Amino acid sequence: MYQSTIAEEVEFEGIGLHTGVYTKVKIMPTKANMGIVFKYLYNNDSYEIKADIDRVVETNRGTTLGLDNKKIYTVEHVLSALYGMNIDNAIIEIDNIELPILDGSTYEYLNKIKKVGIKKLTDKKKCLIIKDKVEVSKGNSKLTILPYDGFKISYSLDYENKSIGKQKFILESLDNYKKEISKSRTFCTFSEIKKLKNDGLAKGGNLDNAIIYTDANTSLN
Repeated sequence: MYQSTIAEEVEFEGIGLHTGVYTKVKIMPTKANMGIVFKYLYNNDSYEIKADIDRVVETNRGTTLGLDNKKIYTVEHVLSALYGMNIDNAIIEIDNIELPILDGSTYEYLNKIKKVGIKKLTDKKKCLIIKDKVEVSKGNSKLTILPYDGFKISYSLDYENKSIGKQKFILESLDNYKKEISKSRTFCTFSEIKKLKNDGLAKGGNLDNAIIYTDANTSLN
């Protein structure tokens, strides 16, 4: 298992889901052991934030990375696409503070990356071996990581909203990422929109980049 990077530069642009800002993005190749680095560059202002658990500063309906007083919002979709393509190293250059939501999925990110391809590097991957159970919970959500000789992600959802209800999904290979994961889109319920707006979120949200679920008894008037 050797490290990899993107073979050629790719570009994206679009509106950010929560801030509503318009951002242009370049994903560029880099050397081994660099990891995924976000590089903000606009006029004379520039800074870099590595995609690292220690740089996560907010997780309110999205993942925000921060360093000092600088922040980059909604990084999870592009990071998911890179992971789905087994890319360990890349520079993500942006000219605004939030990654484009595109259609609310990782499909466009994945397709453009797939077109330019992956470059294998000469350094081996650094792997973390899970030896004991790890569990994290917050509110009604819980994440459990268990030792396992292989790769398997099991996800279950139990929503009070009847339009969503109970759902379960299992992924056992990244080979199935494009078919099974990449078209999954950002969603919320109709009743959540007001709270999101009150929290200063979803300023760029619309029906082109998110799915809105309603219950049978929900009034749209």
